[in-house]
Formats: sequence, C-alpha cells, structure tokens
Amino acid sequence: MHDENPSSPKKTLPSRLKEVIDFCRRNYNISHQKTFDSAQEGIKISLQEGMLIQQHQLEIYKAFYLWHQNKPSEAQSIVDASSPILLEHKKDIEYSLSIIIKSLIDWAKGNVEIAFNTINQAFDDLQKQGDSKVAINRLHWVLGVFYFDLNEIEKSYHHYKACFDNVEHDIDPSLVAYTNIGLATVLHKKGLNEKAYNSFKDTLKYSREQGVWMVEARACHELGMIYIQKKSYSKASEFVQLSYDIRLSNKAMPSLVSSILTLVEIDVLTHNNAAAILKLKEALEITQSKKLRPKESKIYLLLSNVYEKRLAYEEAFKALKKHHLLEKELKNIRPNHKKNYLELNYKAQKAEKESAYQKSINADLIKANRLIQDQKNRISEKNIEKETLLKEIHHRVKNNLQIITSLLSLQSLNIKNNAIKELFSNSQHRINSMALIHEMLYQTNNLAEINFQDYLIQLIDSLISSFKGDKNTIKIITDIPVIFLNIDTAIPLGLLINEIVTNALKHAFNNHKEGKFWLSIKNHDPINYILEIGDNGPGIPDSINIKNLNSLGLKLIERLSKQLNGSIQRNMNKQGTHYIILFQQVY
Repeated sequence: MHDENPSSPKKTLPSRLKEVIDFCRRNYNISHQKTFDSAQEGIKISLQEGMLIQQHQLEIYKAFYLWHQNKPSEAQSIVDASSPILLEHKKDIEYSLSIIIKSLIDWAKGNVEIAFNTINQAFDDLQKQGDSKVAINRLHWVLGVFYFDLNEIEKSYHHYKACFDNVEHDIDPSLVAYTNIGLATVLHKKGLNEKAYNSFKDTLKYSREQGVWMVEARACHELGMIYIQKKSYSKASEFVQLSYDIRLSNKAMPSLVSSILTLVEIDVLTHNNAAAILKLKEALEITQSKKLRPKESKIYLLLSNVYEKRLAYEEAFKALKKHHLLEKELKNIRPNHKKNYLELNYKAQKAEKESAYQKSINADLIKANRLIQDQKNRISEKNIEKETLLKEIHHRVKNNLQIITSLLSLQSLNIKNNAIKELFSNSQHRINSMALIHEMLYQTNNLAEINFQDYLIQLIDSLISSFKGDKNTIKIITDIPVIFLNIDTAIPLGLLINEIVTNALKHAFNNHKEGKFWLSIKNHDPINYILEIGDNGPGIPDSINIKNLNSLGLKLIERLSKQLNGSIQRNMNKQGTHYIILFQQVY
C-alpha cells in the first residue's frame, strides 16, 4: 500500500475530501467529536478513492481525538503507522501533529529522553526537506510545554516566543491560542504579573472569538488565580466560575476538577467552609468515577483541612487517613520528569547540528564539557534529593502534628471537666501554630525561611475562626512588613503570638460584643525587631505582676521571649492588655 502514490497528478482530490481535511485542520482542538466524525467520513472517502496518503492525514486527527479521550495506546498505534508515510510525502502539518501526540504520550509516562529525541528528530527531518512554518511552530510549542513542566522557565519562554513570532493565525487558530496562554503562564511564573494579566485578557478575547473553549476556560481560571493573589475574591470567583461552566458544558472532567478546587480555595479564604465541603464532595465524585487518583488524594487532604477548621475532627481524621493511603499507593507510579531530565543528562535542543568537520575539531572540548556537565548534574541531583527529602520531612511533621491535634480533639469529647477540656484545646492551638510553619515550608521553594507576614495572617484567621466562628465582630489592625524568618525563630515567635491572641480571645473579648486587636512588627535596629501586640479589653490590673502569675500561657510568653534573645514588657499607657516584645533572629 505504501508503494502506491494516490497523490499523483492524475488523481484529482474530491472536493468533499478537501473540505473534510480543511475542517479537521482548523477544528481538531476545538470541536473534538465533530472532527472525529469528519475524519471518519474522510477516511471512508479516501479508501473508496484509493487516496491512502489522505487517509493517513485523517488518521492523525482520529488519533488526536483518541489521545484526548485518554486512550493513548490506540492513538500511539495510529501514529506509529501513519507518521513515516506523512513525513515521506511531506504532509508536514499532520506529521507535526503526530509528533506532538507521540511525545505527549511518552511525556505522560515519564519517558523524558524519548519525548525529547522524538521532537529533535522531527526538527532534523523537517529541515532536511524544507521546513514548514506551521510544523516547526508546533514543535516549538510542545517544547515550551515540556520545559515549563521542568521549571526551565527561560527555555520555555524561548520556545513559546519562537512559536508566537511565526504562528499563522489562519491555519491553526488553536495553536495561536495555546501559544498565547503558554506565554502568559510563563510571564506569571516569572513574576511579571501585570504583563501576565494583560496577556491572559488578550488570550481570553481571542479564544472566545475563535471558539477555542479549552483555552478560554484556562484563561478564565488563570485570571481568577491572579485575583486571588490580589485578594479580590469576588472577582476571582466570577472568573473561576466561568471556567467551571465552560468545562462542565464540554464535559472536560479532569480540568473541571481544577476549577472546583480553586473555587474551594476561595471559599476557604472567605471562611465559607460549608460551601467548600460541598464542592470538594462534588470533585471527589468526579475523580473517583474517572479514576483520577492524584487529584483524589489532594481532595481528601483538603477535606481534612476544611473539616478541621469546622472542628469536625472525626471526619478530618478519616479524610486524612484516606489521603495517606492514596499517597502510599501513588508514590511509586508518579513520573518525575525533572529527576529523569537530570539523570539522563539531556542537553538543550539545537536547531542546527554541527558539521562533521566542526565535530572532529571540537571532540575533545565536547568530551570535557560532558564530564563537567556530568559532575554538575550529579551535584544538582544530590541537591534535589536533599530538597525533596527536607520537603517530605516537613510534610510528614505537619501531618503528624495534625494527627496529634485530631487525636486530642477526639479524646476531649469524652472529658466532662471544662478546665481539663480547655487544656486540651490550648494544646491543639499550640500544635497547630507549629504545624502551619511546617506546612508553609514544604509548600514553597525556600526551605530555610517562611514569609512571616503570610503566616501571621493565616494563624490569626484560624484562631478567630476557631473561637468566634461566623459571629466574629473583632477588628484586626495589623502593620506587618514582608519579613522572612527561619524555623528556629518562626516557631517560638509563632507560639508566643498564639498565646497572646488566644488569651485575648478567651478573656479580653469574652463578654464584649465588639473588640479591636492590634499587631505590628518593626525593625528596631539591624539586629532587633519590635513586636507590639494588644487588645482593647478590660486588661490585667496594674497591681498584678505578670511574671508572678501561675499561668502556663503567661509563663510560655515570658520563656519564649527569652528564647528569642529578647525581652517583654507591658505597655501600661493603653487600654486593655498590650505587650512590647524585643526579639532577634535565632541562628
């Protein structure tokens, strides 16, 4: 069959077959089912007319549909059969799409070297026979995706930009849309938030005009994430809900889960935990029906955290246990692209290879560079392993602390003595203040320090929610700069602030309908910081020396200030209870 040449000048392409191919080229990534149906029709016409090259062109659009429907084995079989024929007959547009499908399948399996080799070989093959702009652009696009996944942001930007500068809008509008969303995501990753915001807005407009609903949904979702960063939660909810509606109407279930989880994040940030639980249960049903195990694991962890915020400790413990079981199951099957990338020592792609003469001249230099690169990779690999281990340790410490608080809560259910019950509650809050630090450490790239401004906001919100629930009338006034503290400083300082805030919530505002709480941190000198913290409650009588009080909380405050190489004193000039604490970073 391969020896036949159905594209010879003697045969004229039927008009309907030409229409089908043109339709598939423009709509393969927009209207999946219609493209699949059209491809099937075109394959039938091709077989009747003996036009086997056109059959292989259309088979690729069928393969793309199967890959999108999570049937990689069937898609791979079609690509392996059709790709060589498309290359030989210079059907570059469909050939490049076959390369994208093949490399994405290997990438999902963790076969990093194979995926890169496939793309590199395609670059070489296309250049040998006179490259096609559309085909080359597609290869640049998929490299942008891969390098972003590897967190090689500059390389990702290079390939997305190469595609953006040469993309032809009239041939493949979906490639234009995906390139734009890729560039916007890179800009966001680089911290260029304003440029990223404008780029996402432009992408949203373009994808709506062209009907590229997947990119439209993604752009809405990313804009929602930006508004979350700005703490504009109403606007964030509006955009993320749009992404949810688009994905739901197109039955894009895996990405629909992402929209739900972001809506859950907004609910948690706005203290609407009941709504968050309903959404998480909806997401759980989808992940279980579609067997999306990694997302199911994440949902159980989120459920545990939200149940804990609602003081439903038994449900929190059950959800956390299911999360741990799933994580244990998934541990050995998750592909680690970055690790494979380093282990295989895969060098960045080259559009043009050196000539044989240049290779012979530079052989010794190349060999030396490889030895140096091998050494660098071994060092980088060890650093990554250490970083991964540290993150895992912080993660496990946080989870173990969470289990302890859950066990304390379950145990306290059987205690009738209110004083003992309060001791259990105080212990839970102290443990949670430490667990929050470990949680922030494993969620960031900086394992040495945490953003203490973010930590205090979360800690105070958690305490107020725990004590006051939905009836909170306390106004929090803060003046906290962006300050990064190491773990040896953050834990005792967090515990100290936890004690003062807890005392205020229990005593200063116990009989008050409304109240105010102040907290500020300032640089006193190059070494020392000043923490001022207080409330407008009835306060401790002037005649009482806090150092002589038989209170574990007050003793902790005194000892923790000493642990921070500092001192503590009461400010007697203000209404309520106010402290001035001098402290240092502990090394």
